[in-house]
Amino acid sequence: MAQAMVRLGVFLVILLMLVAAEAATSHPKPKKVKCQDKKFYKCYHKDLYCPASCPRTCVVDCKKCKPVCKAPPPPPPPPPLPPPARRRHPPPPPKYYHRSPPPPPKAYPSPPPPPSVVPTPPPSTTTPLPPPISTPSSPPPPASTPSPPPPTTSTPPSSYPPPPPSSETSGEKRKCKNKNYPHCYGLEHTCPSACPEQCEVDCVTCSPVCNCNRPGAVCQDPRFIGGDGITFYFHGKKDQDFCIVSDSNLHINAHFIGKRNQNMKRDFTGCSL
Repeated sequence: MAQAMVRLGVFLVILLMLVAAEAATSHPKPKKVKCQDKKFYKCYHKDLYCPASCPRTCVVDCKKCKPVCKAPPPPPPPPPLPPPARRRHPPPPPKYYHRSPPPPPKAYPSPPPPPSVVPTPPPSTTTPLPPPISTPSSPPPPASTPSPPPPTTSTPPSSYPPPPPSSETSGEKRKCKNKNYPHCYGLEHTCPSACPEQCEVDCVTCSPVCNCNRPGAVCQDPRFIGGDGITFYFHGKKDQDFCIVSDSNLHINAHFIGKRNQNMKRDFTGCSL
């Protein structure tokens, strides 16, 4: 009887072992899984176990912090960042060029009107009157009456002597050639009697003069050509003096000393006080 009980106990133990082995093979041990995404700090590295439907092949849904058999769809990609706006540089400020105002125009006194030249009238020639005819007294009656002489009349000269030529008509002709004096530019003048063959025209007074090298006179030469702020250029004859400034207490003369170099066509001056 005792042996039968031992055999029965051994049989039950073997049966339980078989049942346990079958249960172990049919229901495997659930797998332990963890969330590996550090963004979900509450679920990060938390021990979770796979459900019975997929005890060995589950994954962790970190958002829900649960093990699931099917992996959740990946989150949509973030929208692309807009391209950085191109920084537009402001346009550079406009450049302003400071120009010095032009010098005021020189005020020239209006020249006096040219003296009116009245030609001298030719000398008037008077025709001499014929002398009266002299009648001789009648002789006494006994004497014979002589025949009267023929009357004598003085005939006037057939031609008159020409008047002497005036100095104004015999002089040379000169003109003002400076366009800065429109009131006198191009007007023709006759050289005065003091220098009928050689004279110049003073464009300021608009009259012919024998010597134009005097204060305030503007003739053909010397004349101002231009300057660069340091050097001033005049045109004239070499080795000649001319006046630049004339005042009550200041008088500046200049002297033409020739050309600067062979390539220049204008003379320059040296000034002396």
